[in-house]
Amino acid sequence: MAGPSNYKKKGKRKDPSFSRKKPLDFYPVQRKFSLIAPAAVGGGTGIIDAARCASAINRRLMRQGKMYTCKLDVDPTALAAGQSVEVWCIKSTWNAIRAWELAKENFDQSYEDERENISKSQVARYFDFRVDHGLGVVEELVPRGDNNMSAAASMAYDGGEFVLSTVEDQAGVVRTFTWNSVPVGNQYAIMKEYSESSRAPQSPALTTGDGPYDNLHADSSAFESEALQADGNVAPYESVMQTSGNWVKVGTLAMGASGGRFSTGFFDAPCGLIALRVVGQDVAQVDQALSLEFKSGDYKGVKAHNMQRM
Repeated sequence: MAGPSNYKKKGKRKDPSFSRKKPLDFYPVQRKFSLIAPAAVGGGTGIIDAARCASAINRRLMRQGKMYTCKLDVDPTALAAGQSVEVWCIKSTWNAIRAWELAKENFDQSYEDERENISKSQVARYFDFRVDHGLGVVEELVPRGDNNMSAAASMAYDGGEFVLSTVEDQAGVVRTFTWNSVPVGNQYAIMKEYSESSRAPQSPALTTGDGPYDNLHADSSAFESEALQADGNVAPYESVMQTSGNWVKVGTLAMGASGGRFSTGFFDAPCGLIALRVVGQDVAQVDQALSLEFKSGDYKGVKAHNMQRM
């Protein structure tokens, strides 16, 4: 018969295999990075898809349907006097956000039957609703990584799949969605489509021009009764929504004779779309002097608001 064993089970305090590792006390995310235009399309117009940039460099899906808070900086040595970089984004107005939301709702509805017939395991893991910026063929800027701190050995984070969302209409035509107010090809202009569903009503629609018992009380006035009904029954904006002018200029980065502006400061960018108009040179000549930074927040480490009401 075997004697007593010398083996003694380790206690939890002495054996780390009993405990899981503690989670990090911060969320690992790269919020600031330099940019590069790898395609070299040419011209003075560029586009930054902030959601795509953050997805590529952080290796996780950052959805386009967010209003990201970010800022753009430029190295002042890249700009000479007379050269500038205009920074634009989609307006963060109610009608612009609602136009995107309506497009997303109709997109989801068009896929309801397919989702019922296809198991969840077969649905693309990174399926996302993506709208075209509508600026045509422009220089697209993506994150840049420098090898051993050498810009000469830099690489572009331009991989991954970022296709525009498609739907098939009743005639069997495949369409995409765009911010352009004039759709090109088989596109739905989301601002135009929303304008067809929204018109500011006149309230009240009819005014009586009088008030009840206006001759009974000394202080009653037919004039004031009419004013109370008519002065403000029309909205303080055009009843028919404007579908153009979807972009607003955030600021201009430029070098002047005695100084300049080299940062936009943080601003809200619906869908993370940021457009550039470079004056005095092409986008590809100033791209590597630009850097994008996200504000810290609770959406995977960055600040981003949902553009769809849940």
